[in-house]
Amino acid sequence: NNSKAIEAFDNLEKVYGINESITQQKQRIYLKSNQIDKAIQEGQKLIQAFPDENRHVISLAELLINSQRSAEALSILEKAAQNQSYDPRIYLILAQIYQKEGKLTEALNYLKIAFQNPELEASPKINWMIAFVQEKDAPSYQSDLTELAESIVKVHPDNPQAY
Repeated sequence: NNSKAIEAFDNLEKVYGINESITQQKQRIYLKSNQIDKAIQEGQKLIQAFPDENRHVISLAELLINSQRSAEALSILEKAAQNQSYDPRIYLILAQIYQKEGKLTEALNYLKIAFQNPELEASPKINWMIAFVQEKDAPSYQSDLTELAESIVKVHPDNPQAY
């Protein structure tokens, strides 16, 4: 029974404090029982307990996006970006949200940050470029797209895909 499992996890948290695996288990139970708000609260707890762990920010942002709450996802991602996060996934998700909203200038600004990070491989960058070129307004962003392409080559000079 889900409520007994949650109760057991709550008791463990009282004894041991916030624990990543316990909180994630509670989050899964809430998601399976379609208690999205409670699952989101658990995600927020993880971010508060582990503020330097970007994976919790990304996980919560994805949950919010999947729950049609992109504005909330935008808020936590923007905060992470302001805290000088170097995780390119944060910038890619921001770009994705802005692109879906038709705010291509903002999307491109975040793509530029993500593309400068060598931890993000060339292949996903190229896929983003292809997706962006297919936007109806893409021709008016030609110089930005050229800058992104040059960034791929600069960051990944040994990767033949970059050329």
